[in-house]
Amino acid sequence: MKLFHAKKLRSGLKTLFSHISVQIIMIVGTTVVLVLLCTVMFFYHSTVKIIRTNAVRSNEIILEQFNNGFETYIAELKNFTLNVRMDSGILSIIESPDIGYIEQETLGNYMKAMFYSRHDLYDISVHMLRNDTMIRFSRDTKKVSVSHETNIEQEDWFLAAASSPDYSCIAPYRPDVCYPKESFASSAPFLRIYRVIINAYTKKPLAVVEATCDMSIMNSIIKDLGQDKSSLFRLSDQDGTPYFLNSPQLTDLPVFPLSTEDTAKQESVMFRNDEYLCVTHLSRDGHWLLTKLISVDTLTAQNISSRNISLLVLITATVISITAIAFLVHLLTRSLKRLSSQMDQAGKGDLKTTLR
Repeated sequence: MKLFHAKKLRSGLKTLFSHISVQIIMIVGTTVVLVLLCTVMFFYHSTVKIIRTNAVRSNEIILEQFNNGFETYIAELKNFTLNVRMDSGILSIIESPDIGYIEQETLGNYMKAMFYSRHDLYDISVHMLRNDTMIRFSRDTKKVSVSHETNIEQEDWFLAAASSPDYSCIAPYRPDVCYPKESFASSAPFLRIYRVIINAYTKKPLAVVEATCDMSIMNSIIKDLGQDKSSLFRLSDQDGTPYFLNSPQLTDLPVFPLSTEDTAKQESVMFRNDEYLCVTHLSRDGHWLLTKLISVDTLTAQNISSRNISLLVLITATVISITAIAFLVHLLTRSLKRLSSQMDQAGKGDLKTTLR
């Protein structure tokens, strides 16, 4: 009777242990996988967030530096166009109602000297209102040209410059703006500045100095922006008129207006079915608005390798965990078999004692 109960107990223990061991393997294995998976995803998304934050902060600083440098460049350009006003001999020629050959030569040489005093000029000219004469020196022709023109004061650029507090205005060189091409060079025209020269006493306009600048300044500053093929960059004025685009598709990008109190701003935007981090910065004088779109896919791709390594660690850890659990179950199974054998031998000993 005791032998029967012992065998029944051993059979019950084997069944129970086998059932429990399978559940233990499943529970522990699932728990390990879930914990490691949650850890990997947490660190992955945390890393992506950190990368985005760092990208926005660094680009805000870069755009601010760009704006400061560009403001300084425009201020120097405006001061340069005032040179005509500072030369009394040139000013007297401009104020004259009639201009002869000698005066034309004098003004032509002066324009030529102004042109070669800077490295970024594409052309420079002076429009004289009293005698309807324009004298121009250009990089293309390398010579002084003289022409006659009328109704200068009806031109939009003249009205904009004449109504400005500093009697100047800036305009893009061409309406379709600029973006890099294979044939694009630093010598390509970029923007134009118009400076109205007035009589200091009567405030009456006497002439307009017009200078066209090339892309050399933009190319030198753009290098500091950390540009890559996936980033889009636009320079526009406060009215939204674009001056520079590094991609023609940016012509469709809406303007994100900013106030001078909110000089730096970033937000996530969808543009042409792609997600971008949009970083914008308004210059201190409120005139120039910079917009840079940073591809979210590019930022995320920077973290793909670390994610793949994390997933490899997850798989390795899972395999090791399950192997370790299986090994422990194997040891427990051997221990149970040894215990069962010992119980069998003890049962046989009791049976022999009973028979005697």
